[in-house]
Amino acid sequence: MSEREVWLVNLGVEPYEPVWALQRQVVEAKRAGWPRDVLLLLEHEPVFTLGRQSQPEDILVSDEFLAAQDIPVIPIERGGKVTYHGPGQIVGYPLLDLHHYQTNIRWYHRSLAEVILRTLADYGVQGEYDEAFPGVWVQGAKICAFGTMLRRWVSFHGFALNLDPSLEHWGWIIPCGLKGKDITTLKATLGWLPPAEDVRARLARHFGEVFECRLTAVSRERLEAELAALSG
Repeated sequence: MSEREVWLVNLGVEPYEPVWALQRQVVEAKRAGWPRDVLLLLEHEPVFTLGRQSQPEDILVSDEFLAAQDIPVIPIERGGKVTYHGPGQIVGYPLLDLHHYQTNIRWYHRSLAEVILRTLADYGVQGEYDEAFPGVWVQGAKICAFGTMLRRWVSFHGFALNLDPSLEHWGWIIPCGLKGKDITTLKATLGWLPPAEDVRARLARHFGEVFECRLTAVSRERLEAELAALSG
């Protein structure tokens, strides 16, 4: 096992924009020479994010309807189209310098998929990775979405694994622009819901295996303090 270290930062149920800003801070610090790689694991408050290929028709309800539901719609810089994040979905943001791994986007996506596939297999679930429709699928339904971005081979954004989020919200969009494709959850697949803490631990362990790194648990406060010191 490589001695490459990745800081693991476990967050709670977070609004989207502050975590998005934290990702950008880490990416800019890494581009300026800060050596830490980071994996953020969290859940988001309900939000729709629009990737660069999003079209207005990808959202099936009105702005007024979404405002009444108190769900923001946020254009972001990742690839892909519209997706939903919310409680009951574990989101992972690997903030890695791929020069230390492989500078190959297909390798990176396959490696993320392998982390998810191994985690699902722990619960007896057989998933499939489809390069044509990035994400992990179970019996023809998407259980984990990918949406990534690279800046000079520094990765951000990442994956979203459905444990037991509200499926109603996906009915308000065309997820990832894929008409007629179903969304599923780990609870629906298993008939029971593993504790989120257990799933997070398994995701972290398999991330370490696949990316051949040592994960060190670090608080958000420590991460933010290091970033503040760099800027100040």
